[in-house]
Parts: sequence; C-alpha cells; structure tokens
Amino acid sequence: MSESIGHVIREMTGGRPFVFVVMGYNEKAAFYQDAIRNTVEQETDLICIRADDVPGAGHDLLDKIHRMIESAELVVAEISSDSKNVFYEIGFAIGRNRPLLLLADNVVEIPTDLKGRELIRYVETAGGLRQFKDEFRRQLRSRVGSRLALLRDMLQADSQTPAYIAASPRRVSVEDQQRQNLGSQYHHRTFGDYLGIRGLLGAFGSLMGESSTAELISAQFVPPGLKDADVNLYLIGSKKVNSFAGQFLEDLQWPHEPLWYLGKLPEGDVKGQYVFDDRRHDLEQGLNFHCELYRRRGEVYFPQPSTMGKLADGTPYHRHDHGILVRAPHPNHSERIVLIMAGAHSLGSGAACIAATNSQKIDEIQSLLRARHDVNLADKSCAFWALVEGNSNDRDGSLDETGVKVVDVGLLKTPAARPRAASPAHLAGS
Repeated sequence: MSESIGHVIREMTGGRPFVFVVMGYNEKAAFYQDAIRNTVEQETDLICIRADDVPGAGHDLLDKIHRMIESAELVVAEISSDSKNVFYEIGFAIGRNRPLLLLADNVVEIPTDLKGRELIRYVETAGGLRQFKDEFRRQLRSRVGSRLALLRDMLQADSQTPAYIAASPRRVSVEDQQRQNLGSQYHHRTFGDYLGIRGLLGAFGSLMGESSTAELISAQFVPPGLKDADVNLYLIGSKKVNSFAGQFLEDLQWPHEPLWYLGKLPEGDVKGQYVFDDRRHDLEQGLNFHCELYRRRGEVYFPQPSTMGKLADGTPYHRHDHGILVRAPHPNHSERIVLIMAGAHSLGSGAACIAATNSQKIDEIQSLLRARHDVNLADKSCAFWALVEGNSNDRDGSLDETGVKVVDVGLLKTPAARPRAASPAHLAGS
C-alpha cells in the first residue's frame, strides 16, 4: 500500500512540493480555483492540490489523505461547511504537527477547539475576495515562501545537481542489541548522521522534488576522484567517522592557519588549553582515537566542552556537546558548494545537522551573519562557519531543534585551490 500511495503522490505532484487543501467535497469550486489555487501557484514555487483530487475510496482514500497531509508544505482547511471529513483531516494535521492555516466565511461560527489557530476570514464579494487574496499571499510568504527560501539559501548551490551526501550512520553492535533487549531506550534515539540525512533529503525533496535529489554514499567508501569532481558535497561527521569531511575541513582553511580543528586530543593539558606543533599533529587513521572540536585563538586551541549523563536505565549518553557547520564554495568548482556538519560526538554532529536543515535555525544563522559581518547567506561565494550547541533531553537522550542553539558565526577566508602535492595543513602557525 505504501508504494502505491507514494506513486499516487508522485503522479499528482510530479515530485514537487505542494500545498494540500481540505474543504467540503464539491463545494466552493470557484473560490478554490481563483482565490486559493491561483494564489498559491502564482506566489510560490509550490503546486496546490485539493482533497477532491485524490483518487480512491474507503481506507485506500483515507491512507492517501494521511500521506498527503504528512507530505504537504502547508495544509489549508476551509471550515465554512460542517463537514466531518474536514474536521477529521484538521485533527489529523494537528496530531501530526503539520503547518495549518484555516479559512472561513465571515458569518461562520468557529468551533471552540479551533479558536486561537491562525484563521483568515473572508466575504465572497469582489472587494472581499481582493482583501482575502492579499492576506492569503501574506500568510503564504511568511509560512511557505520564507521557509523554502531559507533552505534554498543555505543548501542549494548555483549549480544544483549532481549532489552527494557522505555519512556514516551508526551500526548497532552486539552490546547495543543486548541493551535494547533488556528494555533500554538507547536506540529509540536518532543519532547525528541520521538527523543530517533525514534533514537534507527532506529539504531537497521540498526544493527540487522527489525526482531530483542528492545521492547518499558511505563515508567509508567514497568513490575515487569524488573530491575533485564537479559536484556538490554534503559531509556529515568528524574525521573519526568521515575522513572525507576531515580532509575537506582542512582544505577549506588552507593555506591559512586553521580556525577549527576536529581530531585527536593532544597530550599536555594546561588548564584546558592546548598548543599544537608539527611534531604532535598528524592525520589520524582508523577510528580508535579520542576526538574533540577545537577553536583557535592566537596560538592556542581551546576544546569546545561536552558533558556526559546517564539515562534511567544507566546507559551513558552525551548531554551537552558542540558542533561546527562550515559552508564554502568548492575549492575547484565555483558554482558548487561544500557543506560540512560535524562534531566530536554524535550529539554535536546532530546539532550541526539540525542547524543546517531547520529553517528557524538557518534564520538565526542568517541574522547573525548579517548583523556581524554584513553577509547574505544566499551569496554562495561566501565561506562561513557557525558554532552550534546541542543539548539532549534527559528522558531518552534524543535531540531536536529545541535543544539546538546557534552560539557564534564567522567567515573563512576564501580558500584557494589546493595543490594536489601539498602536505596536509598543520596546526602550528608558520
């Protein structure tokens, strides 16, 4: 059934993002066509679909309506008629936490349970419809246009495809399976790489449609030559799990002294401050090393703090961590971008992934870049970084956007194409 529903949605939308309209069946056809559908398709890049357009009957139709509501960028509900179907679909949208906008004729009494939700009243006269369209346009711009614009500004390169996501989703060990069999909630969590994969694929689906999205590849098996290929790259995780991301983080800061470093904890802790030199710095190979995120100030690198906690069943987890998001033009292809989302631990990587794919967090990054550096996020020639903080909840150690804070932003000097024969950038100043 799932595949058939997906096929119906793709057939109806062409894989493009859409606004889904629920209203009394076969009612207000002219109002829908002129005031709702035409306004949506003229004001946004989305298409508009009415529930009447969905083929099927009985549970088959209900399943399709559910999927359409869950997949829509915005659900618009016209509630002037006393339709049980409409109110059921509104309840389903609210239960699924989908963005919802209510419409109603000016004389209709609004049910108590819906009072307080965003509502546009209208009168079906020439003047009333003009006024409705103006308000509807404003709502569309604030609810749909701004979200898609923010995702586009953060994630889309001037040349959009092809694009590759390189990540290393966590593999479940025998010990983890045993913990879960004993009732642990540890694997009910969503780990950092999954947050990034889910966020990126969801964003690309909204921006480009299902038929044109990014390829997902394992960071452990990156195809030869991908680093220099004319593609966009979205890299998740530190060099501990994604050496490809670690290499690019260094390349994007070369030939300047690196501002950010993700790697092995060096020896010689002096009150939490670490000074790197050529003798201690190397390229870590393998996975068995302690990894931290460092920020450079002068000649000293400061670790960004993380803290541990324990769930109710005794499972240890990271309660607090930092992550780094870096976006820059590809060193060898000016119309492509490289986006790195990484932390020393899964929580930091997850925080960076949410910051890169959640429109509210993107807006925070954009506001800080404008205020502090007079930079527009939409300028893909700009190389910038954002330091983010992740705080997981104490119930099951999971992370969502409410636990992510944008701490600071800054600019990287525009990287030059790095000679292939050059040695890795060291952490000591020249």
